[in-house]
Amino acid sequence: MDPTPSVVRLSELYIEKGIISASHRYDSAHIAIASVHELDFVVSYNFEHINRNKARIQTAIANHRAGYPSVIICTAREVLDNG
Repeated sequence: MDPTPSVVRLSELYIEKGIISASHRYDSAHIAIASVHELDFVVSYNFEHINRNKARIQTAIANHRAGYPSVIICTAREVLDNG
C-alpha cells in the first residue's frame, strides 16, 4: 500500500511523540498504514521498534486521539496460538 497523506501524518505523529524514532520511519509507516486502513493486526518480530510495550500502548493512544482505531501489535505465534 502506498502511504496516503493520512498515513504520512499519523506516521509523523508517532515520530513527533517519540513513539518511534525518526531513524526508523519505515517502522512508523508500517503501523500507520495498518491503523489508517483499519487492519486488525500488525504482525512483527521487530522487538526493537515495533513490537514492544511502549509502541503498543502509545500508538493506541495516538491513534485514539487522531481518530483512528488501534491495531494489535503481535508476533505470528501470538496470532496462531489464539486463532
